[in-house]
Formats: sequence, C-alpha cells, structure tokens
Amino acid sequence: SPAYLANPPANGYPPFVSWCHPASGDFNSYAATADAKEVVSLMALITGPAFSTSTTESDVGSTTGNEALFQDALRRGFRISPAGDQDNHNANWGSSTETRTVALASGLTKSQILGSLAIGRNYATQDHNAVVQFSAEGRPMGSAWTTSQGVRIAARITDPDVADGVAEIDLLRGITGSSNAVVVATSLGSSEFAWRERTTFPPGTEAHYYLRIRMNDNANIWTGPVYVTYDPAASTAVGDVDASNGLRLAASPNPAYHQVRASFTLPRAAMRAGLSVYDANGRHVKTLLDGPLAAGTHQLAWTGTDDLGRPAPAGIFFMRLDTDGLSRVQKVVLMR
Repeated sequence: SPAYLANPPANGYPPFVSWCHPASGDFNSYAATADAKEVVSLMALITGPAFSTSTTESDVGSTTGNEALFQDALRRGFRISPAGDQDNHNANWGSSTETRTVALASGLTKSQILGSLAIGRNYATQDHNAVVQFSAEGRPMGSAWTTSQGVRIAARITDPDVADGVAEIDLLRGITGSSNAVVVATSLGSSEFAWRERTTFPPGTEAHYYLRIRMNDNANIWTGPVYVTYDPAASTAVGDVDASNGLRLAASPNPAYHQVRASFTLPRAAMRAGLSVYDANGRHVKTLLDGPLAAGTHQLAWTGTDDLGRPAPAGIFFMRLDTDGLSRVQKVVLMR
C-alpha cells in the first residue's frame, strides 16, 4: 500500500486496490493498516474459473469461502465492496461466465467508473443483467454516516429474464472491530425488501450492512456495504444537513407539475457527487447524478419519473445532494 500511494495512477484517476482471489492468511490475514484502508476498495467474491474457454457465459465462477474472508476484512475495518472477477487465463473476458462487477456510476467514462469503484459504489453479481436498486436512509452503497436511530434499508431487484426471479434476500449486519456479519433479516420470493434496525447499540458502535440476494437459478448477488455509526447525540430529522460550508441546493418550480430543476453549488471539486430523489418514506426514486463533479454551480432536471422511466405519483419528495461527506436536502412537491 505505501508503494501504491507513492505511485498513484496517471491522469488523475483515483487510486484503489482490489483483492482478486483472496485466500485465508493473505495480506497478513487482512491486517488493517492505515495505508491499506486508504486504498483497498474491492474484494472478489466471485472468481474464475481460471481456464475457461467458454464464449457463451456457460461457466460458473467460484464463490467458495470468499464471503467469509470479505466479512473478516469488514470486521477489521476495511470499507470494501464485493467484486465479480472472471479472472480466466484465456482472452474471453466478459463471455466465459455471467459474472459482473456492476459500477453505479453517472456515466461510462473511465474516470466515472473508476471513481465509483474507488468509493465502493458497486455490487457483484452472477447474473449478467440483474439490476439492484439499494437505499439506506436515502444513501447508496459505500456510504458511511452517523445517526441516532436505527437505519432503514430498502432494495428492489429487477431482471428482464422472467425465469430469473428473486428466491431470497438476506440482510447481513456486522460490527466493525468486533464481529463478522450475520443474517439479521430474510425475505423469500419477493423482488422488494424493506427493513428497519431496531437494535440499540452502545454509543460509537459502527455497524456495516449488506445484502446477499439469491435468484431462482441460484445465481448470487452481493451489494456494497453501508457503514453506520450509532450516536444518540446525532440529529436524524428528515431534511437534516451537515454544516456544508458553501454547499447549496434549490429546486424550482416548487410545487412542480411536470419537471423540477435542481440548482446546486459545490464549494470544491468532488470525487463523488450524488443527487437523488426519494419519496416521503425514504424510498429511492431516481438517481440524477452519481460521479465526479467540478466545483461551481450546476443544474439538473427531474422529469417526475423513477429509474425505470415510470411516472411517480403526486406527493412529497426529497432531493438529496451528497458530496464527500457533506449533504443537502430539498423538499419537492410534485403535482399531477
């Protein structure tokens, strides 16, 4: 890690490291040094097969033991997201299996994709076209924050292949520095999941949460974790913001009938800026921005639809702007 930090990527790309095919005892048993935690962002939960010659995605990548090592690393303090590597020795990458690492980026440039991977905004899947929409208190995978109340987590899984429905969704929770993640909630046969933490933790406890999803054909998906520190003194009211020192967000017209324009100002460039819309219950509706962004004033329009292009019903919504640990929330009234 020190050598990597001393020789960062060219062209301003974000530095990050991925553990490709981990084994027990590797990397000093995943010792969490400050340098390592700074640059390690990914761990492969799916690898191989190493010598596949398939070009029809007919082989299946191995997951044996990898999740246990992933949990070990999270417990030790790494903030890492799961990856899916084909890792084969033949030039058929992308076609040997259905394995994918899905980057939740605002575009397809190299900088946008690498930026998302560097902050854990991704998930690993054995299904090449399953889509996971995930929200934890309106925040995406890879987020870390402090709150006084139990976190609310919601997800929706979609797949254009009719037979590839959702068989099971497991929510796992671990305590950083103390215990590996275990299943704390399970949903069977539903593509939607909603849950709220009811456990009370000692002040300063950091819990990490992620979803493990099993499809009807036994393909698995793992979401990137979120990291929640529980502190009774933290404010959790709807619309709370940090002391953002120049971060601005406004919406007009408001109320809006067909389209609302978000105007926002970043006091400094952000490696990761996110602007999303949530309904009054905290469910994710639409991602408007997700990726690196320059300092200055920007505008984006929300046309009143969700991420699947469906019209949202009339009601109260919240636009949330997140950038490098700062946030702003703006209430929007949508009329129909």
